[in-house]
Amino acid sequence: MNEFVDLIIFDHYSGGHHAEYINHLHNALINKPNFKVKIVVGNDFTEYAKFLKWKKCDNITFEYISFQCTNFWDYSYVLKSFYINLKIRKVLRRYSCKHIFFIALMPQMPFISFGLPKGTSYSGIIYMIYRNKINSLFSTLINKVKYFLLANDKQATHVYLLNDKDSAVYFNSVYHTDKFSYLVDPYKQLCYTIERKYMRARLNIDAHKLVLFHFGGLTRRKGTLEILKAFSLLDIRQRDKYCLIFAGRIIDDIQKEFYEYVNHLSLSMSICVYDRFCEYSFLADLCNASDYVLIPYLETAQSSGVISYAVQCKRPVIGPKEGLLGKIIKKYNLGICVDSNFQSLADLFASTKINGDFTNMNIEKYLQENTVERFTTKIVNNL
Repeated sequence: MNEFVDLIIFDHYSGGHHAEYINHLHNALINKPNFKVKIVVGNDFTEYAKFLKWKKCDNITFEYISFQCTNFWDYSYVLKSFYINLKIRKVLRRYSCKHIFFIALMPQMPFISFGLPKGTSYSGIIYMIYRNKINSLFSTLINKVKYFLLANDKQATHVYLLNDKDSAVYFNSVYHTDKFSYLVDPYKQLCYTIERKYMRARLNIDAHKLVLFHFGGLTRRKGTLEILKAFSLLDIRQRDKYCLIFAGRIIDDIQKEFYEYVNHLSLSMSICVYDRFCEYSFLADLCNASDYVLIPYLETAQSSGVISYAVQCKRPVIGPKEGLLGKIIKKYNLGICVDSNFQSLADLFASTKINGDFTNMNIEKYLQENTVERFTTKIVNNL
């Protein structure tokens, strides 16, 4: 007979904010000692979990499963979704549960709408909302089908749209439902280990230089190469004004190009690269030592946890003026918005707008509205 659990929290991806969200929910659900929870994650989850604080509990246990990266993983969304749903079905052969919560809901669509046992409901978070970017006609049609299925699937109870109130109102109106709701993107409390001036001294950064910080999983869609291409357009005198810091794993899709640019540019400017998974305290120290945080993402239809680092360190961001990211930056006056291409970035870096003086950020409002408590309360109360 299958083991019974009240809730399964499922996630196929372990990195970045996914691990943080699981950590937030774990630490909130220990307050429900009679509520049995199974958290199902990939084998690599422990690599990220060791950097987070986990409260002791008896009602929550972990199960680690393998997500094999095959050739179709990066190229076929449908096959990837089918594969993940096969994993979910295998989990459900071992456990009977009332509800499954998906840290990332869209990778399960559309197959999750047809494969769950009767009596098992589900909910989850959507990060990238298609309304916030320009899509092809085919892509728009596919997305509309997914949202239609979510709106009309009786087993889908709540769909949380991360950091996007407008889209929640829109989808509820279009599909005549109340399933879609706004969910804050919570910030992790930062802890510095060294003062700003000492960190800059440790990194051998001259006092007159402006430090631009770019971090996370560094990949093409994050605009990492756009930053380097922009600096390749500047003359030596313009480059000398800056120091670039990159922190986080350089993903395979850009690794060769990334180091070609870095090796060339480092002959005429200061560049620091930390190509690894970095501890949160180290990222906090780097952020505090910087003057601007760079988020010139090419995919702008979703929120970014990087913003919360910048806000807590009182550092302005340089990011896209389009999409959800642009809306967030403008709403809280968090920095400078530009077109997400290397020419626009080069023009900005060559201008006098980058001077380290940005005092009008609406920091308190952002921090008040995006707490971990608001994030967990919304989800836990609906389970």
